[in-house]
Amino acid sequence: MFNIFICDDNVIHLQQIKDCIEKYVVIEDIPVSKIYAETSPYDILAHVQDNGDSIGLYFIDLSLNCDMDGCELAVKVREHDPWGSIVIVTADPYSQRLLLERKIEMLSYIYKGDFLKVNDEIRACVKTAYLKLTKKEVSHVGKFPIKLTKDSINTDGRSTYSNGSILPVDIRHIMYFETYTHSKNTIAMHTSQGTHHFRGFISDVIKKLDQNCFLKCNRSYIINLENIKIIDPILSKIIFVNDLEVELNFKLISKISKILH
Repeated sequence: MFNIFICDDNVIHLQQIKDCIEKYVVIEDIPVSKIYAETSPYDILAHVQDNGDSIGLYFIDLSLNCDMDGCELAVKVREHDPWGSIVIVTADPYSQRLLLERKIEMLSYIYKGDFLKVNDEIRACVKTAYLKLTKKEVSHVGKFPIKLTKDSINTDGRSTYSNGSILPVDIRHIMYFETYTHSKNTIAMHTSQGTHHFRGFISDVIKKLDQNCFLKCNRSYIINLENIKIIDPILSKIIFVNDLEVELNFKLISKISKILH
């Protein structure tokens, strides 16, 4: 399912972006399920949450005339949709530094100037996001079911799960697995929604995963290669798309770098 979300407090700009996208997806026969266009970031987040595991393309204005700006909206979107493509559309030509400071991973950055040029850039973003979605490794959606050993709380603080609950987790949302040292024979699975614990061993978990996407680093870690945002060889750490970090030795960092190259 491919949905497109537009958030801009300027109603005219909002409609222009929507019209551009609607015409383009018809001409190019791109199967977009729905286009959501809202002036409120809270309405956009509600739509994102309603769409569950779908992958989206997001056009977000930075200044939303609201207590939540575009940067904060982008961060919250990434928590729910780690595979989604975020495009920042803004009238402020000096805002890129702010985006870098917030470590927001973007597909593109569009400056509201010549709207004919803006339209070209919007169309290019739709095409790129759709091609990304249709790649084999992205379009494959699987579930990794676990039996929880203790109550777990999502990162948004809204959901709790009882001991013994069966939780089928979307493979795309998994950042990494690690051996949980505070409880015997327990694995901690870190996702974009939270951390959950279940009984098992790293050596058994890797057998259930697509090893083109997941790498068993050592006896303690399995990482999702598709969700790596940054590999920092100086600090010997990996940063994932939701900003979780894992520190590994230099040898492992080099190995992962070679795999991704």
